[in-house]
Amino acid sequence: MSIAPLNTTTLCMPYYENPNMLEMQLRKMSELPADIRGAFKLILVDDGSTRTPAQPVVERARPGGLKLSLYRMDIDLRWGQDVCRNVAASQADAEWLLMTDIDHIVPEPTWERVLFHPLDKNTAYGFERRSGPNVSPRHSHQNSWLLTRAMFDACGGYDERFAGWYGTDGDFQRRLRQFAEFRVLREHLVEITPDMVEDANTRHYTRKTREDNEAIARIKAERAKSQHPEPLRGTFPWHRIF
Repeated sequence: MSIAPLNTTTLCMPYYENPNMLEMQLRKMSELPADIRGAFKLILVDDGSTRTPAQPVVERARPGGLKLSLYRMDIDLRWGQDVCRNVAASQADAEWLLMTDIDHIVPEPTWERVLFHPLDKNTAYGFERRSGPNVSPRHSHQNSWLLTRAMFDACGGYDERFAGWYGTDGDFQRRLRQFAEFRVLREHLVEITPDMVEDANTRHYTRKTREDNEAIARIKAERAKSQHPEPLRGTFPWHRIF
């Protein structure tokens, strides 16, 4: 008999041209015990992939017993992962959101902690992290969060003014700190590196370019002068596939 989760949880995960990584994610989820696999929902948001959309991968590899919804951005936006997170959060009906990148696996002990043990609704949780084939310790991933949907909405979510530019994780974190206590759980996520899965993370775009830094600085300055500096959400078109 399945154990009812103490904390209803939606796993929110963006996808962009990562078919092999997505297959691994779904395979790992299929290996979870049935009481865990049936206790959370996965919302996957395809960031407009044109070469290898997520839908065929999910339809081919979807594990039984997993509650999964797939959404897709209507445009192929450079570095649109934060918009995807906003979409996933807007469609989640669980109290808790576990947000992470597609190259981070949530292992069974971490799911047990998230689903079946008490959590403080005024706290935003991070996770310890292990990386690569040797599962060596790394610093906590600054864009993996366990928080309530109410907390996500209170801090405004991710500001879509920054869509298309890389390096804006800290903006969300700074606002979140105004509403939540922070705590890093000892349970960890496992980072999959490109030497393990070639498309583990996005290689289609460069990171931390001069153009990124200049655009982010400009947007921050414009936002500071705006009469409505609150984060923008829901500014890009998307649709549900299933």
